[in-house]
Amino acid sequence: MPPSYRETGRFGSQKATPPPSNENNYFFRTKSLQQQEHDALSALFGREYTIPPPPRELFTTMDAMKKKETKGRPCFIPQPQLIQDSGFPGWTPQFGDWFWSAMNGGKISKDSITTPGCWTIFDATPKTQTVSIAEPRNNWWGGDNSDYYSSYSSAPKTVTYPDDHFVGNLLSHLRSTKEISLPHDTDKEITQIPENSRLGLSRAVIKKIVLPTLASLLYLPLGVQVKLPNPVESSFFNARQQNQDGGNVGEWLDGNYAHNGLYQGLFEEPDHSISTYPTSTLNPRLGFRFMITFPSAR
Repeated sequence: MPPSYRETGRFGSQKATPPPSNENNYFFRTKSLQQQEHDALSALFGREYTIPPPPRELFTTMDAMKKKETKGRPCFIPQPQLIQDSGFPGWTPQFGDWFWSAMNGGKISKDSITTPGCWTIFDATPKTQTVSIAEPRNNWWGGDNSDYYSSYSSAPKTVTYPDDHFVGNLLSHLRSTKEISLPHDTDKEITQIPENSRLGLSRAVIKKIVLPTLASLLYLPLGVQVKLPNPVESSFFNARQQNQDGGNVGEWLDGNYAHNGLYQGLFEEPDHSISTYPTSTLNPRLGFRFMITFPSAR
């Protein structure tokens, strides 16, 4: 059996060593980042924000991500109080009427619209905007999908996130070693997705296998969590990036509707609308980005 990616770190046979901590310019980096976040959040929310100093682990994690050639953007995410139709000078969360109706009916947990009020690093890898496949005739969540699959004219053509070296290499390894395995009856539109693509993965696999492996490779300390963003966190980051995140590719989110998982933006839906699929769904138009949360500044 080939050595685990968690043990090799990349594809070598020797155990990887943790990246060294760079604290020489901690004071300068702290002040610079605090000022950056103060200016950004004041513009976004239309009021002054006092930003706590970031934890040292944030900088060591950023340095580790840079060595791994993956994009991360540090942000302080506050705890805005959101209700339906909430809006701020620089940010208007758009989740769709269905989401708020389900929230008010108790079908979606209020955790889906709360944020921890802490320092984070968001996965800043650009999202794939378009997958070149035909529109479906049927749905993903039940019944005979033969009509759905036959509606495709060809396998997806644009199926990887741009400049996605670190996560792409990890996914290639996990797929090639069968740590990520597909059901025997999986349609060819999923099996033909490149091994390094973030698309075509179930949310269950992302949370159970992919994210814990990422945490291991980045040597995240205890208390630091790598997770999928919930709807508010994803919308907040898109606003910070000034990225409307269009296209016909959706992304898995944290949060549940009954026993199903939430996702954002897909097919004819508005860019930021939220909907739901079973967490085991394999969809060639659903990808993911992650975030890393730091519980407190020290």
